[in-house]
Amino acid sequence: PTSSRPATISPSRVIASTRESVIAYASSSDNQLNLNNNNDNNPFQELLANNNLGKIATSSLLALTLTFSSLSLPTSTSPSTIPPANAADGAAIGLCLLKKCQLPLAKCILNPNCLANVICINTCNGKPDETGCQIDCGNIFENDVVGDFNKCAVSDMTCVPQRPDDGSYPVPPKEKLVKKFDTKLFNGRWYITAGQNKLFDTFPCQVHFFTETEKGKFFGKLNWRIQEPDGEFFTRDALQKFVQDPKNPAHMINHDNEYLHYKDDWYIVDYAEDGNKEGVPPFAFVYYRGENDAWIGYGGAVVYT
Repeated sequence: PTSSRPATISPSRVIASTRESVIAYASSSDNQLNLNNNNDNNPFQELLANNNLGKIATSSLLALTLTFSSLSLPTSTSPSTIPPANAADGAAIGLCLLKKCQLPLAKCILNPNCLANVICINTCNGKPDETGCQIDCGNIFENDVVGDFNKCAVSDMTCVPQRPDDGSYPVPPKEKLVKKFDTKLFNGRWYITAGQNKLFDTFPCQVHFFTETEKGKFFGKLNWRIQEPDGEFFTRDALQKFVQDPKNPAHMINHDNEYLHYKDDWYIVDYAEDGNKEGVPPFAFVYYRGENDAWIGYGGAVVYT
């Protein structure tokens, strides 16, 4: 029921349990991360050869496992909260990362951006908008090493539980959408001039270049700016492919993606073409929802002009 608050659990309990489990695992005599293990296949041997570096490495590993454990914690007491983890869940995440994602962990420790991402995410703990803070960290510090780490932890080994759909962005009823839509509208340069979800829809300078390859199919090169903590900007971009649903012309499908196996669905709520008889400037009002290995049911809405 939307009026009830989900039960929560103290983050300190999860962190304490995870810490104990990680330390016990790392110090045991028969595991792959034993600091005295001379196995040439152990990706941490070079890291741990130097005593000081070994201390840094083990501290970083603990921080990483605690970070991913915190992602399964509730971020608020609102009805849309992520279902709470218990202490055993947090410990299981940490141990799964240590057992199954050793090489991505080792690379992350040696990569300044990846470690900066971990530090940034840890500063989000307890903030009112914890999820938004974590996403901002990913936007700023994302690189291939972070991507490989996320792929192992979230997709390949499923160490981090998938956030379930909380119903915030349901599939819209067909009668609320346009009855017809010609994908040739998505040709050329379009700007997002209004957005609903501050996590995804309100970046500065969102300019998207669309190309219709054939009727009902188009590509989009999506560009947006990320503001760094020092006030500087840098530009990110993504290339996405859409296919019109033959059963619903208002539905644009972007599925079968490799990274986190994400699936995005766009729904055209309203639009105006060039030269329409009402004299309305061209626009498209798009509602979307999606899912990936980390999160089912994210969404938002944008106005293209």
